[in-house]
Amino acid sequence: GMARTPRWVVLAQDPPAPPARPARPTTPATPRPPQPPATPAHTPDPHSFLAAVVAAGYGDLSVDEIIELRNNGISAGYLVGISRAGWGKLKPHDIIDLHNNGVSTEFLRATGEAAIPGLTIRGVIDLNSNGVTVAYIDGLQAAGMGAFPKERIIELHNNGVGPKLLAALRDAGFTNLDARDIIDAQNNGLRAEDLREARRYGSSLTLKQILKLKQGGVLQHE
Repeated sequence: GMARTPRWVVLAQDPPAPPARPARPTTPATPRPPQPPATPAHTPDPHSFLAAVVAAGYGDLSVDEIIELRNNGISAGYLVGISRAGWGKLKPHDIIDLHNNGVSTEFLRATGEAAIPGLTIRGVIDLNSNGVTVAYIDGLQAAGMGAFPKERIIELHNNGVGPKLLAALRDAGFTNLDARDIIDAQNNGLRAEDLREARRYGSSLTLKQILKLKQGGVLQHE
């Protein structure tokens, strides 16, 4: 009777071995447990702030600077967005200023692409706080009016000069205009129809002359 027990022991040991082999390729559950500890070592975790700091090219910041960014509510996504905005590497206090003044990474990118002369980070903040939008910057660009300095863009925006008037001026052949002339056109209610009518009279008319005709009641459509 004692010879039987070892046989059963051997039988009991054999069955677990074969299932263990196919379990590796077939069961999807087995690769999952080792993954969490491996993630930080190999691929940067998209939700990790430190990984974002490195990915954005700010791996040389001091511990205090990293903590300051975090304490000011800078997210991993914002930091990566800043690094892709085309402004190169910004100082931590500039990133904090942009964020605390509600400047989106899209706005930072748009102002950079617009090649606004002499524009600084402070200037970007000024444009944003005056209500200038990505769409407005794009409108200036599309109308070929993008070479204005920051102060003039704010002036145009605050005087209600929209992309429609700018496009009308461009279509009439006026591209290198002073911002004040454009504001005069806006304040005098100049429209695309006025420009077309004036152009029919003579292509040599300046914007100032067209405005004079408008003020003199010559260009009327009502």
